Order: sequence, then structure tokens, then C-alpha cells
Amino acid sequence: MSAEITGLAELGWKAEAWEADPAAIDGMIQVGLKWSEKLLGGAMLPMAFEEFQLIEPGAKARPLRATARTRHVHDSRVVCDIALAASSGKPVAWLTGVEFVLRPDLARPVAAV
Repeated sequence: MSAEITGLAELGWKAEAWEADPAAIDGMIQVGLKWSEKLLGGAMLPMAFEEFQLIEPGAKARPLRATARTRHVHDSRVVCDIALAASSGKPVAWLTGVEFVLRPDLARPVAAV
């Protein structure tokens, strides 16, 4: 799944000395969350990630593209990698091994993909 997201500078927040853009990072997680919900058919919760790699630091004033790619789908969880890129395609950040779990009250067996 891929979606255009907005960084904090474009949202009108002060472009202070941010090492990483929190709005862009949140957008990455939201894309992974929506993708996971589509795969398992229910509300998901973000639980963990293996690594965050920041390639281009600072607040972002231009539209960005977040793309989630599935690693594993289990009975009640999805693990994916999420890339963030500028409109030129230049990488901005990576979240790898991002784990989303089906809300416990919705958990049900599904076939692994």
C-alpha cells in the first residue's frame, strides 16, 4: 500500500531543529496500519518495529510517499517494512520489521500468506 503523506512543515508547524519529522513518521505508521487492516479485515494496533533509519533529517515541507510492503501475515499480526520517499523517489526514512496486531477482541484465525 502506498499513500501521499504530509510532513510537519507543510502542516504549518514550526520547522524547529527536528532531527526526524514526527508527522511524517506518524504517516508512515498510519499507512502500515491501514495496510494491515486490509490484510486481516479488522482494527489493528501498532506494537513494535525492528529499526528506524533516517536518511534525510529535518522537517519536511513537501509531499512525501509512504509505501508499506508485507513481510509476514500471521493469524492475528502483520509484519511489514515501510519506506518514506520524496516525490523525486529519493529515500527519506525506513521503518523495518513494523509489527501490527489485530485488536484482541477481534482476533480470529486466518490463513497465513
